[in-house]
Amino acid sequence: LDRGAFLSRLSFFRVAHSSSSSSTGWLIKYDAVGLRYGTFNLINPLSRIPLHLRPRKSFNLSRFKVSEIQQAYMVENRSVEKETVGFRRLVLNGDQQIIGVGCDWKLRYWNGEMWTRVKDQVAQFCDVIVDSKGLTYGPLLDEDITIRCLNVRSLVECCEEFYIVDRIFKNSGTVRSFYGTSDPNKISAIYDDVGISRRGLSERRFCPKTFGFKVYKVDEESLKWVEVKSLGDNAIVIATDTCF
Repeated sequence: LDRGAFLSRLSFFRVAHSSSSSSTGWLIKYDAVGLRYGTFNLINPLSRIPLHLRPRKSFNLSRFKVSEIQQAYMVENRSVEKETVGFRRLVLNGDQQIIGVGCDWKLRYWNGEMWTRVKDQVAQFCDVIVDSKGLTYGPLLDEDITIRCLNVRSLVECCEEFYIVDRIFKNSGTVRSFYGTSDPNKISAIYDDVGISRRGLSERRFCPKTFGFKVYKVDEESLKWVEVKSLGDNAIVIATDTCF
């Protein structure tokens, strides 16, 4: 990608004992590219921070059933060894094209040479996903979902249904709409065909603590978003680089 940036991919896997008939297992996240060089780097499932095991342990994967369930993408910058967080979400669509929602709520795609904005975009998006059929969806930033929704939403497909996951913050009455970072090792800018989009300094320094989550889905009769009280035996994973 431009200016020393590259697309970093991590993968989520389900791991279960090969001799077990149980449906239970473990969720792990690791850098699959490292396997080419004989390494197996476990990553924190909710972030992209490597897990440093002490003492170092070895894993014999032949004893387990390992199946990939999700891929996660992030733009990183090789020249300065920093993560470029100008994007709120990056996905790979059915045509193997990279699509992302920027820190300015605008959609962009990679045209092979640079990031390109969607022409004549009026609506703003807070997330973007590619469903199991290869179709791309994104919730609008100003979509009326809940009274207290703070625009920090994630769109998730689960069992062929769409859900909105809304983050709840501690002292939420003082929380502003944000998706920032105070980490000095991250770059909050996007270089595209129009120019440079930077995240505001006040927004980057604003990092409230997450207190919980609320989940919503569309009611088929009223065609309105309603709160989901239980997911049953299902679970939703909300990571910094993907949701599923």
